[in-house]
Amino acid sequence: MKLAVVLARFPRLSETFILRELEGLRELGCEVTVYSLSAPTPSEAELVGNHGFEVVRRAAWPTVPVAARSLSALRNLLDLFVSGEGAISMERLSDLRHVATALGWAPDMARRGIDWVHGHFAYVPSMVGLMCARILDRPFSFEAHAWDLWCTRDDALVAELLEEARFAAVCTDYGRDYLLARTPPALAGKTHRIYHGLELAKYPYADREPSDRLEVVAVGRLVEKKGFTTLLRACRKLLDDEPTLDLHCSLIGEGPLRPELERLVASLVLSQQVTLTGALPHAEVIERLRGASLCVVPSVVAQDGDRDGLPNVILEAGALGVPLVATAVAAIPEFVQDRATGRLVPQGDPAALAEAILETWQQPQAAAMRAQAARRLVEEQFDLSANVRQLAALFVDNSRRQS
Repeated sequence: MKLAVVLARFPRLSETFILRELEGLRELGCEVTVYSLSAPTPSEAELVGNHGFEVVRRAAWPTVPVAARSLSALRNLLDLFVSGEGAISMERLSDLRHVATALGWAPDMARRGIDWVHGHFAYVPSMVGLMCARILDRPFSFEAHAWDLWCTRDDALVAELLEEARFAAVCTDYGRDYLLARTPPALAGKTHRIYHGLELAKYPYADREPSDRLEVVAVGRLVEKKGFTTLLRACRKLLDDEPTLDLHCSLIGEGPLRPELERLVASLVLSQQVTLTGALPHAEVIERLRGASLCVVPSVVAQDGDRDGLPNVILEAGALGVPLVATAVAAIPEFVQDRATGRLVPQGDPAALAEAILETWQQPQAAAMRAQAARRLVEEQFDLSANVRQLAALFVDNSRRQS
């Protein structure tokens, strides 16, 4: 199958799970071409490295045959922007520029003999993918992830995407339930939960070595939903309650809240204990996790409603045998089950977070049992090859129904 995958930006450091999925599809024999609405930042391109996929970034003018079909399809495309009263919604009017992108990309897809168009995120990339599929009369599908479910308010677009799609994959049960709440019940059968996964051979399990230092690692973009302010306040409480504790905390990632977090580190007098490393290559992130006493995922629901789904660092830490402490936000409890695969505490509660961190550190046998259970859960439900095969089967099964 020749598959066109439409993305907002590729590669993207915070979306390495998509890269892993595409690599898995390629290994199964899919010919994948990526259509990216924007280019990666130079630092992202460097940190992600060579991915080996052909990426189409800039739409060319349509060739005459495809342009003719495009004009005949334009009326259908405009349905995406027209309200029930027949007037173009001002909220959607600015998105008409994406029609031009679809009209430009469709000839390239036709030239490549694309069989199927697949979008990532239930918003602009999938909208453009659907337009391309309409122009070329190809089947369409999409995947929904996190912010596209919690933060976009265009229920009509989400319903349109699902109605037109052969199927929609969602990466958590929490996310699938959220999608179903926004769309007509009759479409529920099109939705499938397919977890992200890991190449397990690249994440060998290892028990923690005894150490006098409590080495905490947290990974993610420096944005509100990651809850790093809660973690910093928890570190302060740990040191206040345990003055002799040899604590070090690494925040791995970059983002707009860096200045605010740096000020908080200074005001809490944590400059000797906390390091903001900035973004690191994925291989180095994994090495930092290997050397950690535990991994903390202090996610919160942001003021604008944004939140994590199931952060991939949870899967990575669980696979490696790194004890987990996390908050009960969104889909995190689908992996971190309190006192079974880790410790789970309420969001935004520094005292509860500090207590769970200290308990995990002071009870290594219990932490090791939870880490072993977490590894088993990764093997059972988050094996990349098995989960990509689920996705590939949806393409194949729906192709057969079409024929």
